[in-house]
Amino acid sequence: MAETPENLLLEYMRRFDARQARFEDALRDVSARLSSIKGYLATMHGDLARHGFEIETINSRLDRIERRLDLADAPAQKESRPVSPVGSTRLYLCC
Repeated sequence: MAETPENLLLEYMRRFDARQARFEDALRDVSARLSSIKGYLATMHGDLARHGFEIETINSRLDRIERRLDLADAPAQKESRPVSPVGSTRLYLCC
């Protein structure tokens, strides 16, 4: 016959405590990974903003060059359309 612990409730509490400790470790790991993802996402957001600024700078310089060479038909209006490598020398920021 199998041995029965002296205090069954105490045995259940010990098991519960061990399981809870494993869950806490897993939660700590997930939290660390989430923090890492947040940092990476913030970096990507900053890079995207920087690229948008660079595109605007390139567009303004291109407008100035076209005006100096009399290549522009009329004063350029700001447009918002996606970047298309085909059929256009302009770079547009869609967001």
